[in-house]
Amino acid sequence: MQQYVRPGGSVGNYFAPVGSTALESGLKVTDQTLVTFRSDSAVTALRSTTRPDYLFPPGDIVKGSGAGGGTQYFIPDPSPFKRIH
Repeated sequence: MQQYVRPGGSVGNYFAPVGSTALESGLKVTDQTLVTFRSDSAVTALRSTTRPDYLFPPGDIVKGSGAGGGTQYFIPDPSPFKRIH
């Protein structure tokens, strides 16, 4: 799995499959770093699809831009995931 993480920031609960773009995840990545994770144990996750809009922090939305719409997973407890790079 992968996630975009801000410098000094903590790991969040939403992950995307490796190879997903920031736009597929509904993100406008500015100061975030792409981090890849793995888990050696089974993890419970809620699978969903990101909103097909381009989201601008702190929450402004450009309607109909076509970005987003990718798969994401909500992991209630991300502690089993370890950074691999």
